[in-house]
Amino acid sequence: MTIAALDDKIQAAGGPVGMLCHAPSCPCQCLIRAEFANWRDEQEAWRCGAMLFDQSFHMTDFYVEGSDTRRLCEFLEIRCRMDSRQDPADRRRVLVMMQ
Repeated sequence: MTIAALDDKIQAAGGPVGMLCHAPSCPCQCLIRAEFANWRDEQEAWRCGAMLFDQSFHMTDFYVEGSDTRRLCEFLEIRCRMDSRQDPADRRRVLVMMQ
């Protein structure tokens, strides 16, 4: 019996994700849903949509401007948490999505 190398298994499955999701020894189902999109839909989503990334570890300010700013902020709430022993400069700000 010949044991296949890892690179051979990855190439045979079409990539590492395919190899892990369709492994015969895995009794569970793959939790990653298949997504199908075309280039035009992706471009329209980037042009017409908005994405808020969590970059609070290095960006301290967040600016929003435009005609729908008020409508966006109706769904957002910023809460500042600070206990009495903490320096005011070290406040933690939490962005909470409201519906």
